[in-house]
Amino acid sequence: MTEQYTDAALAAAFNSWMDEYVNHPERFSDTTAAALKHLRERIDGREPTYGEVSAATLKAYLARG
Repeated sequence: MTEQYTDAALAAAFNSWMDEYVNHPERFSDTTAAALKHLRERIDGREPTYGEVSAATLKAYLARG
């Protein structure tokens, strides 16, 4: 099932991502680590691709609303 997001929700998630990356690197690292842990559990430990990691990270920001 493909999830649908509004342009506004995607823009807000990307803005949060950039804000944390630039201004709060420790929070960005925490978000990325949690997303990567969940992703690795779903893909059974296989090394994820860049796109998979990016998608998981973006979904983590989208989940914050």
